[in-house]
Amino acid sequence: MGETVPFGDAKESPLLQLTDGRTDGYIVDNQCMGTYVHGILDNAPFVDFLLQPFADKLTETDKSFDYQAFKEEQYDRLAEHVRKHVDMERIYKILTDD
Repeated sequence: MGETVPFGDAKESPLLQLTDGRTDGYIVDNQCMGTYVHGILDNAPFVDFLLQPFADKLTETDKSFDYQAFKEEQYDRLAEHVRKHVDMERIYKILTDD
């Protein structure tokens, strides 16, 4: 994990307060921010926060996007594509042969 240190006369403006009390990242406004937290875009409330400036352009603003479900659906689609185009029995045989 990195450490954000404001440069020059910039004031501290952490994006996040971690559960252990440390801070992370930097935020200028809702369009300019940074973080070291891996997987932060898997966090639905944070994604909603990022998309809030564009809420008036969305048709279903009262409903949060379920990113986890979307990812699982994409993994399932990829697995189906691989099963369709790869000889899985051959792959399993290669994996289990000594």
